[in-house]
Amino acid sequence: MGLGDYMKFVLSLVFVLALIGLVTVIARRMGFGMPVINKSAAERRLSIVEAMNVDGKRRLLLVRRDDREHLVLLGPLEDLLLEAGIKAPENTFSRTLQAAAKAASQQDITTVEPDHKDPR
Repeated sequence: MGLGDYMKFVLSLVFVLALIGLVTVIARRMGFGMPVINKSAAERRLSIVEAMNVDGKRRLLLVRRDDREHLVLLGPLEDLLLEAGIKAPENTFSRTLQAAAKAASQQDITTVEPDHKDPR
């Protein structure tokens, strides 16, 4: 094996390591590899309400924390908090659904038999 073979080996190794580094950087920018804490929906305090692409490089996020929402502009070089402390709208549908479920669990529900018999 001559010097040329060793140079090919070293350059190939450098090329493969550079590709691994590039894939890692791209994956982190896309959000892979970030730690995630699994909690039930009732325990979560933070959620992304809505996300919208402004252009190829910037995104608008509406983030809800407890009963407040924050509008954030994410860009490649900097992130801006556009508006903070927006009062979150009340979710009347989920509250109505919870109230109906609570009322149904408190009532004694009985099954009613149909008056007619099936002729089969």
